[in-house]
Amino acid sequence: PEDPGQLALKIHYYSPGNASGLRTNDPPPSGTAPDDITGYRICVNAEDMDKSRCDQFNKADYPTGAKLDGIKPGEDRTVFFQGYDAAAAYEVHWCGNVSGVSVKSDQTTPVEMYISICSDFTPVRNAMMQPRVFHTATLLPDGRVLVVGGFSSLTGKEACDVGACHTLSATSSIDIYNPKTGQFEPSSGMELLHPRGLHTATLLPDGKVLVTGGASKAMWRVRFPDGPRPMLEVDTRAGGDDTLAGNSAEIIDPMARTVEEINMTTPRAGHRAVAFSNGDVMLVGGVNPATNSPLASFSRFSAAERGFTDIPNAANAPRQGAALAEFAKSTFLFWGGNRVNTSSPGPFAEVLYEENDGSPYVITPQFVMDSQQATKGDPSFYSAAASPEQNKVLICGGMIVDQAYDSNLTDKVRLLNTFRYADMAAQAESFEDTGSSVMNVMRAFHTANTLHSSLINGEVLVTGGLTRYDTGGQYFEVTDRSEFFNPNELSFDVKQINSASVGLMEPRAGHVAVELQDGTIFISGGFTSSGGSNLAISDTAEIYNPSSRALRVE
Repeated sequence: PEDPGQLALKIHYYSPGNASGLRTNDPPPSGTAPDDITGYRICVNAEDMDKSRCDQFNKADYPTGAKLDGIKPGEDRTVFFQGYDAAAAYEVHWCGNVSGVSVKSDQTTPVEMYISICSDFTPVRNAMMQPRVFHTATLLPDGRVLVVGGFSSLTGKEACDVGACHTLSATSSIDIYNPKTGQFEPSSGMELLHPRGLHTATLLPDGKVLVTGGASKAMWRVRFPDGPRPMLEVDTRAGGDDTLAGNSAEIIDPMARTVEEINMTTPRAGHRAVAFSNGDVMLVGGVNPATNSPLASFSRFSAAERGFTDIPNAANAPRQGAALAEFAKSTFLFWGGNRVNTSSPGPFAEVLYEENDGSPYVITPQFVMDSQQATKGDPSFYSAAASPEQNKVLICGGMIVDQAYDSNLTDKVRLLNTFRYADMAAQAESFEDTGSSVMNVMRAFHTANTLHSSLINGEVLVTGGLTRYDTGGQYFEVTDRSEFFNPNELSFDVKQINSASVGLMEPRAGHVAVELQDGTIFISGGFTSSGGSNLAISDTAEIYNPSSRALRVE
């Protein structure tokens, strides 16, 4: 038999600091244990191992570097870390894992790992190069995250084309987050050819990232005196600058550190993008950035031909600000994002799916809005969606901006705390009974992520968002509150650790949340607020780790 291998673990972490700020302390030096660790446990397992190889260490072992020996050589080993407090009934406070580790025979394999607070949020070790809101974050094949563009600055409240708004200006910068070290790389070595926000970014089969459309400037509306309209629109006063972003796509090669421009056939911003198994990407809806006119057309990017083809009137209704969820392989639900007139009910959701031959098609609407039947949902903007189970979709929160739909709207805006849990297999207006349950907080521009930890599989983490509109001061409040959707109980729960509610380290709205390879959720940027109308754009990021606080014993 082969001689067993060894593993040497280098650990990074970040002290949360105090409540007045995320980065009040410098990251602790390597080899320094968090204060609430008295001991720690390291395990290695894999499918071809009969059982996990685990060992326990004292805090005194921390500076010398933990070494675990007697590991069966092979590929795709997963390394787990649990830092516990023996004085607190061995409760685990810090968790981490790294997968895809290769252990060689009779050799020591070095492994780096960023540990985060179990079942809670942890700030990453440094800031992004620039603040960002309405940016993108794409998980790369090597586990890193490519963070692209977004709006990095905003003006004070000012008069715009109608009412009052903030003007947002985009950045061309690109960040790369490394989950092994828990920090952004000092420099990505790349930059977009055109500043853009309200764009999309999609991973291609070759590991490159397709970035499409968007705008260099946008209007964030805070007053709607002349009737209903979306609160986030392209700033058409920007002129030619927005044409450059909206008309173009860029292909980023993170390995070669190159950026290549490709022309698009239809300019669009505020759209959505889905990837199919053959490598093609479909761009859905959005607006024409020159006019803010909503689009019913789709654009299909061919990975083989590296070009775009338009599909006019593909959607059953023009839509922007729609929620998106993949509820089966290459099958997607688009929800909302279009205003529906109650005098002529129309579709507010539809499905995009892939035929067996690899061709993407659109089918007829799955749900038709009827204002007299509350079980058929609301034609909302800026909702969030996730799929906790096969063929099931959670749609939660959002914003109603259509006074034709609700004559009681105050200043044409109503935030929602309602949700629907759609059974897509029924192929009709079929919703499971949600009873009187609602979210604990009204939200729009929030995120929803299905958690895939083995202990809480299927729960949905809902974070941040706009939570209240002050009609007098004309501003939106941003929340740091988080809650968890339980698909078995059809309810939203607020979790607590040591009598404190689990929530974001910083209020966020318009942020981005993406699942990493280790099952943690990476959350970056967004609007933030210190209270009231003090709106700002964040350059911070944080991690939610769904791991249990129970000590792993094998």
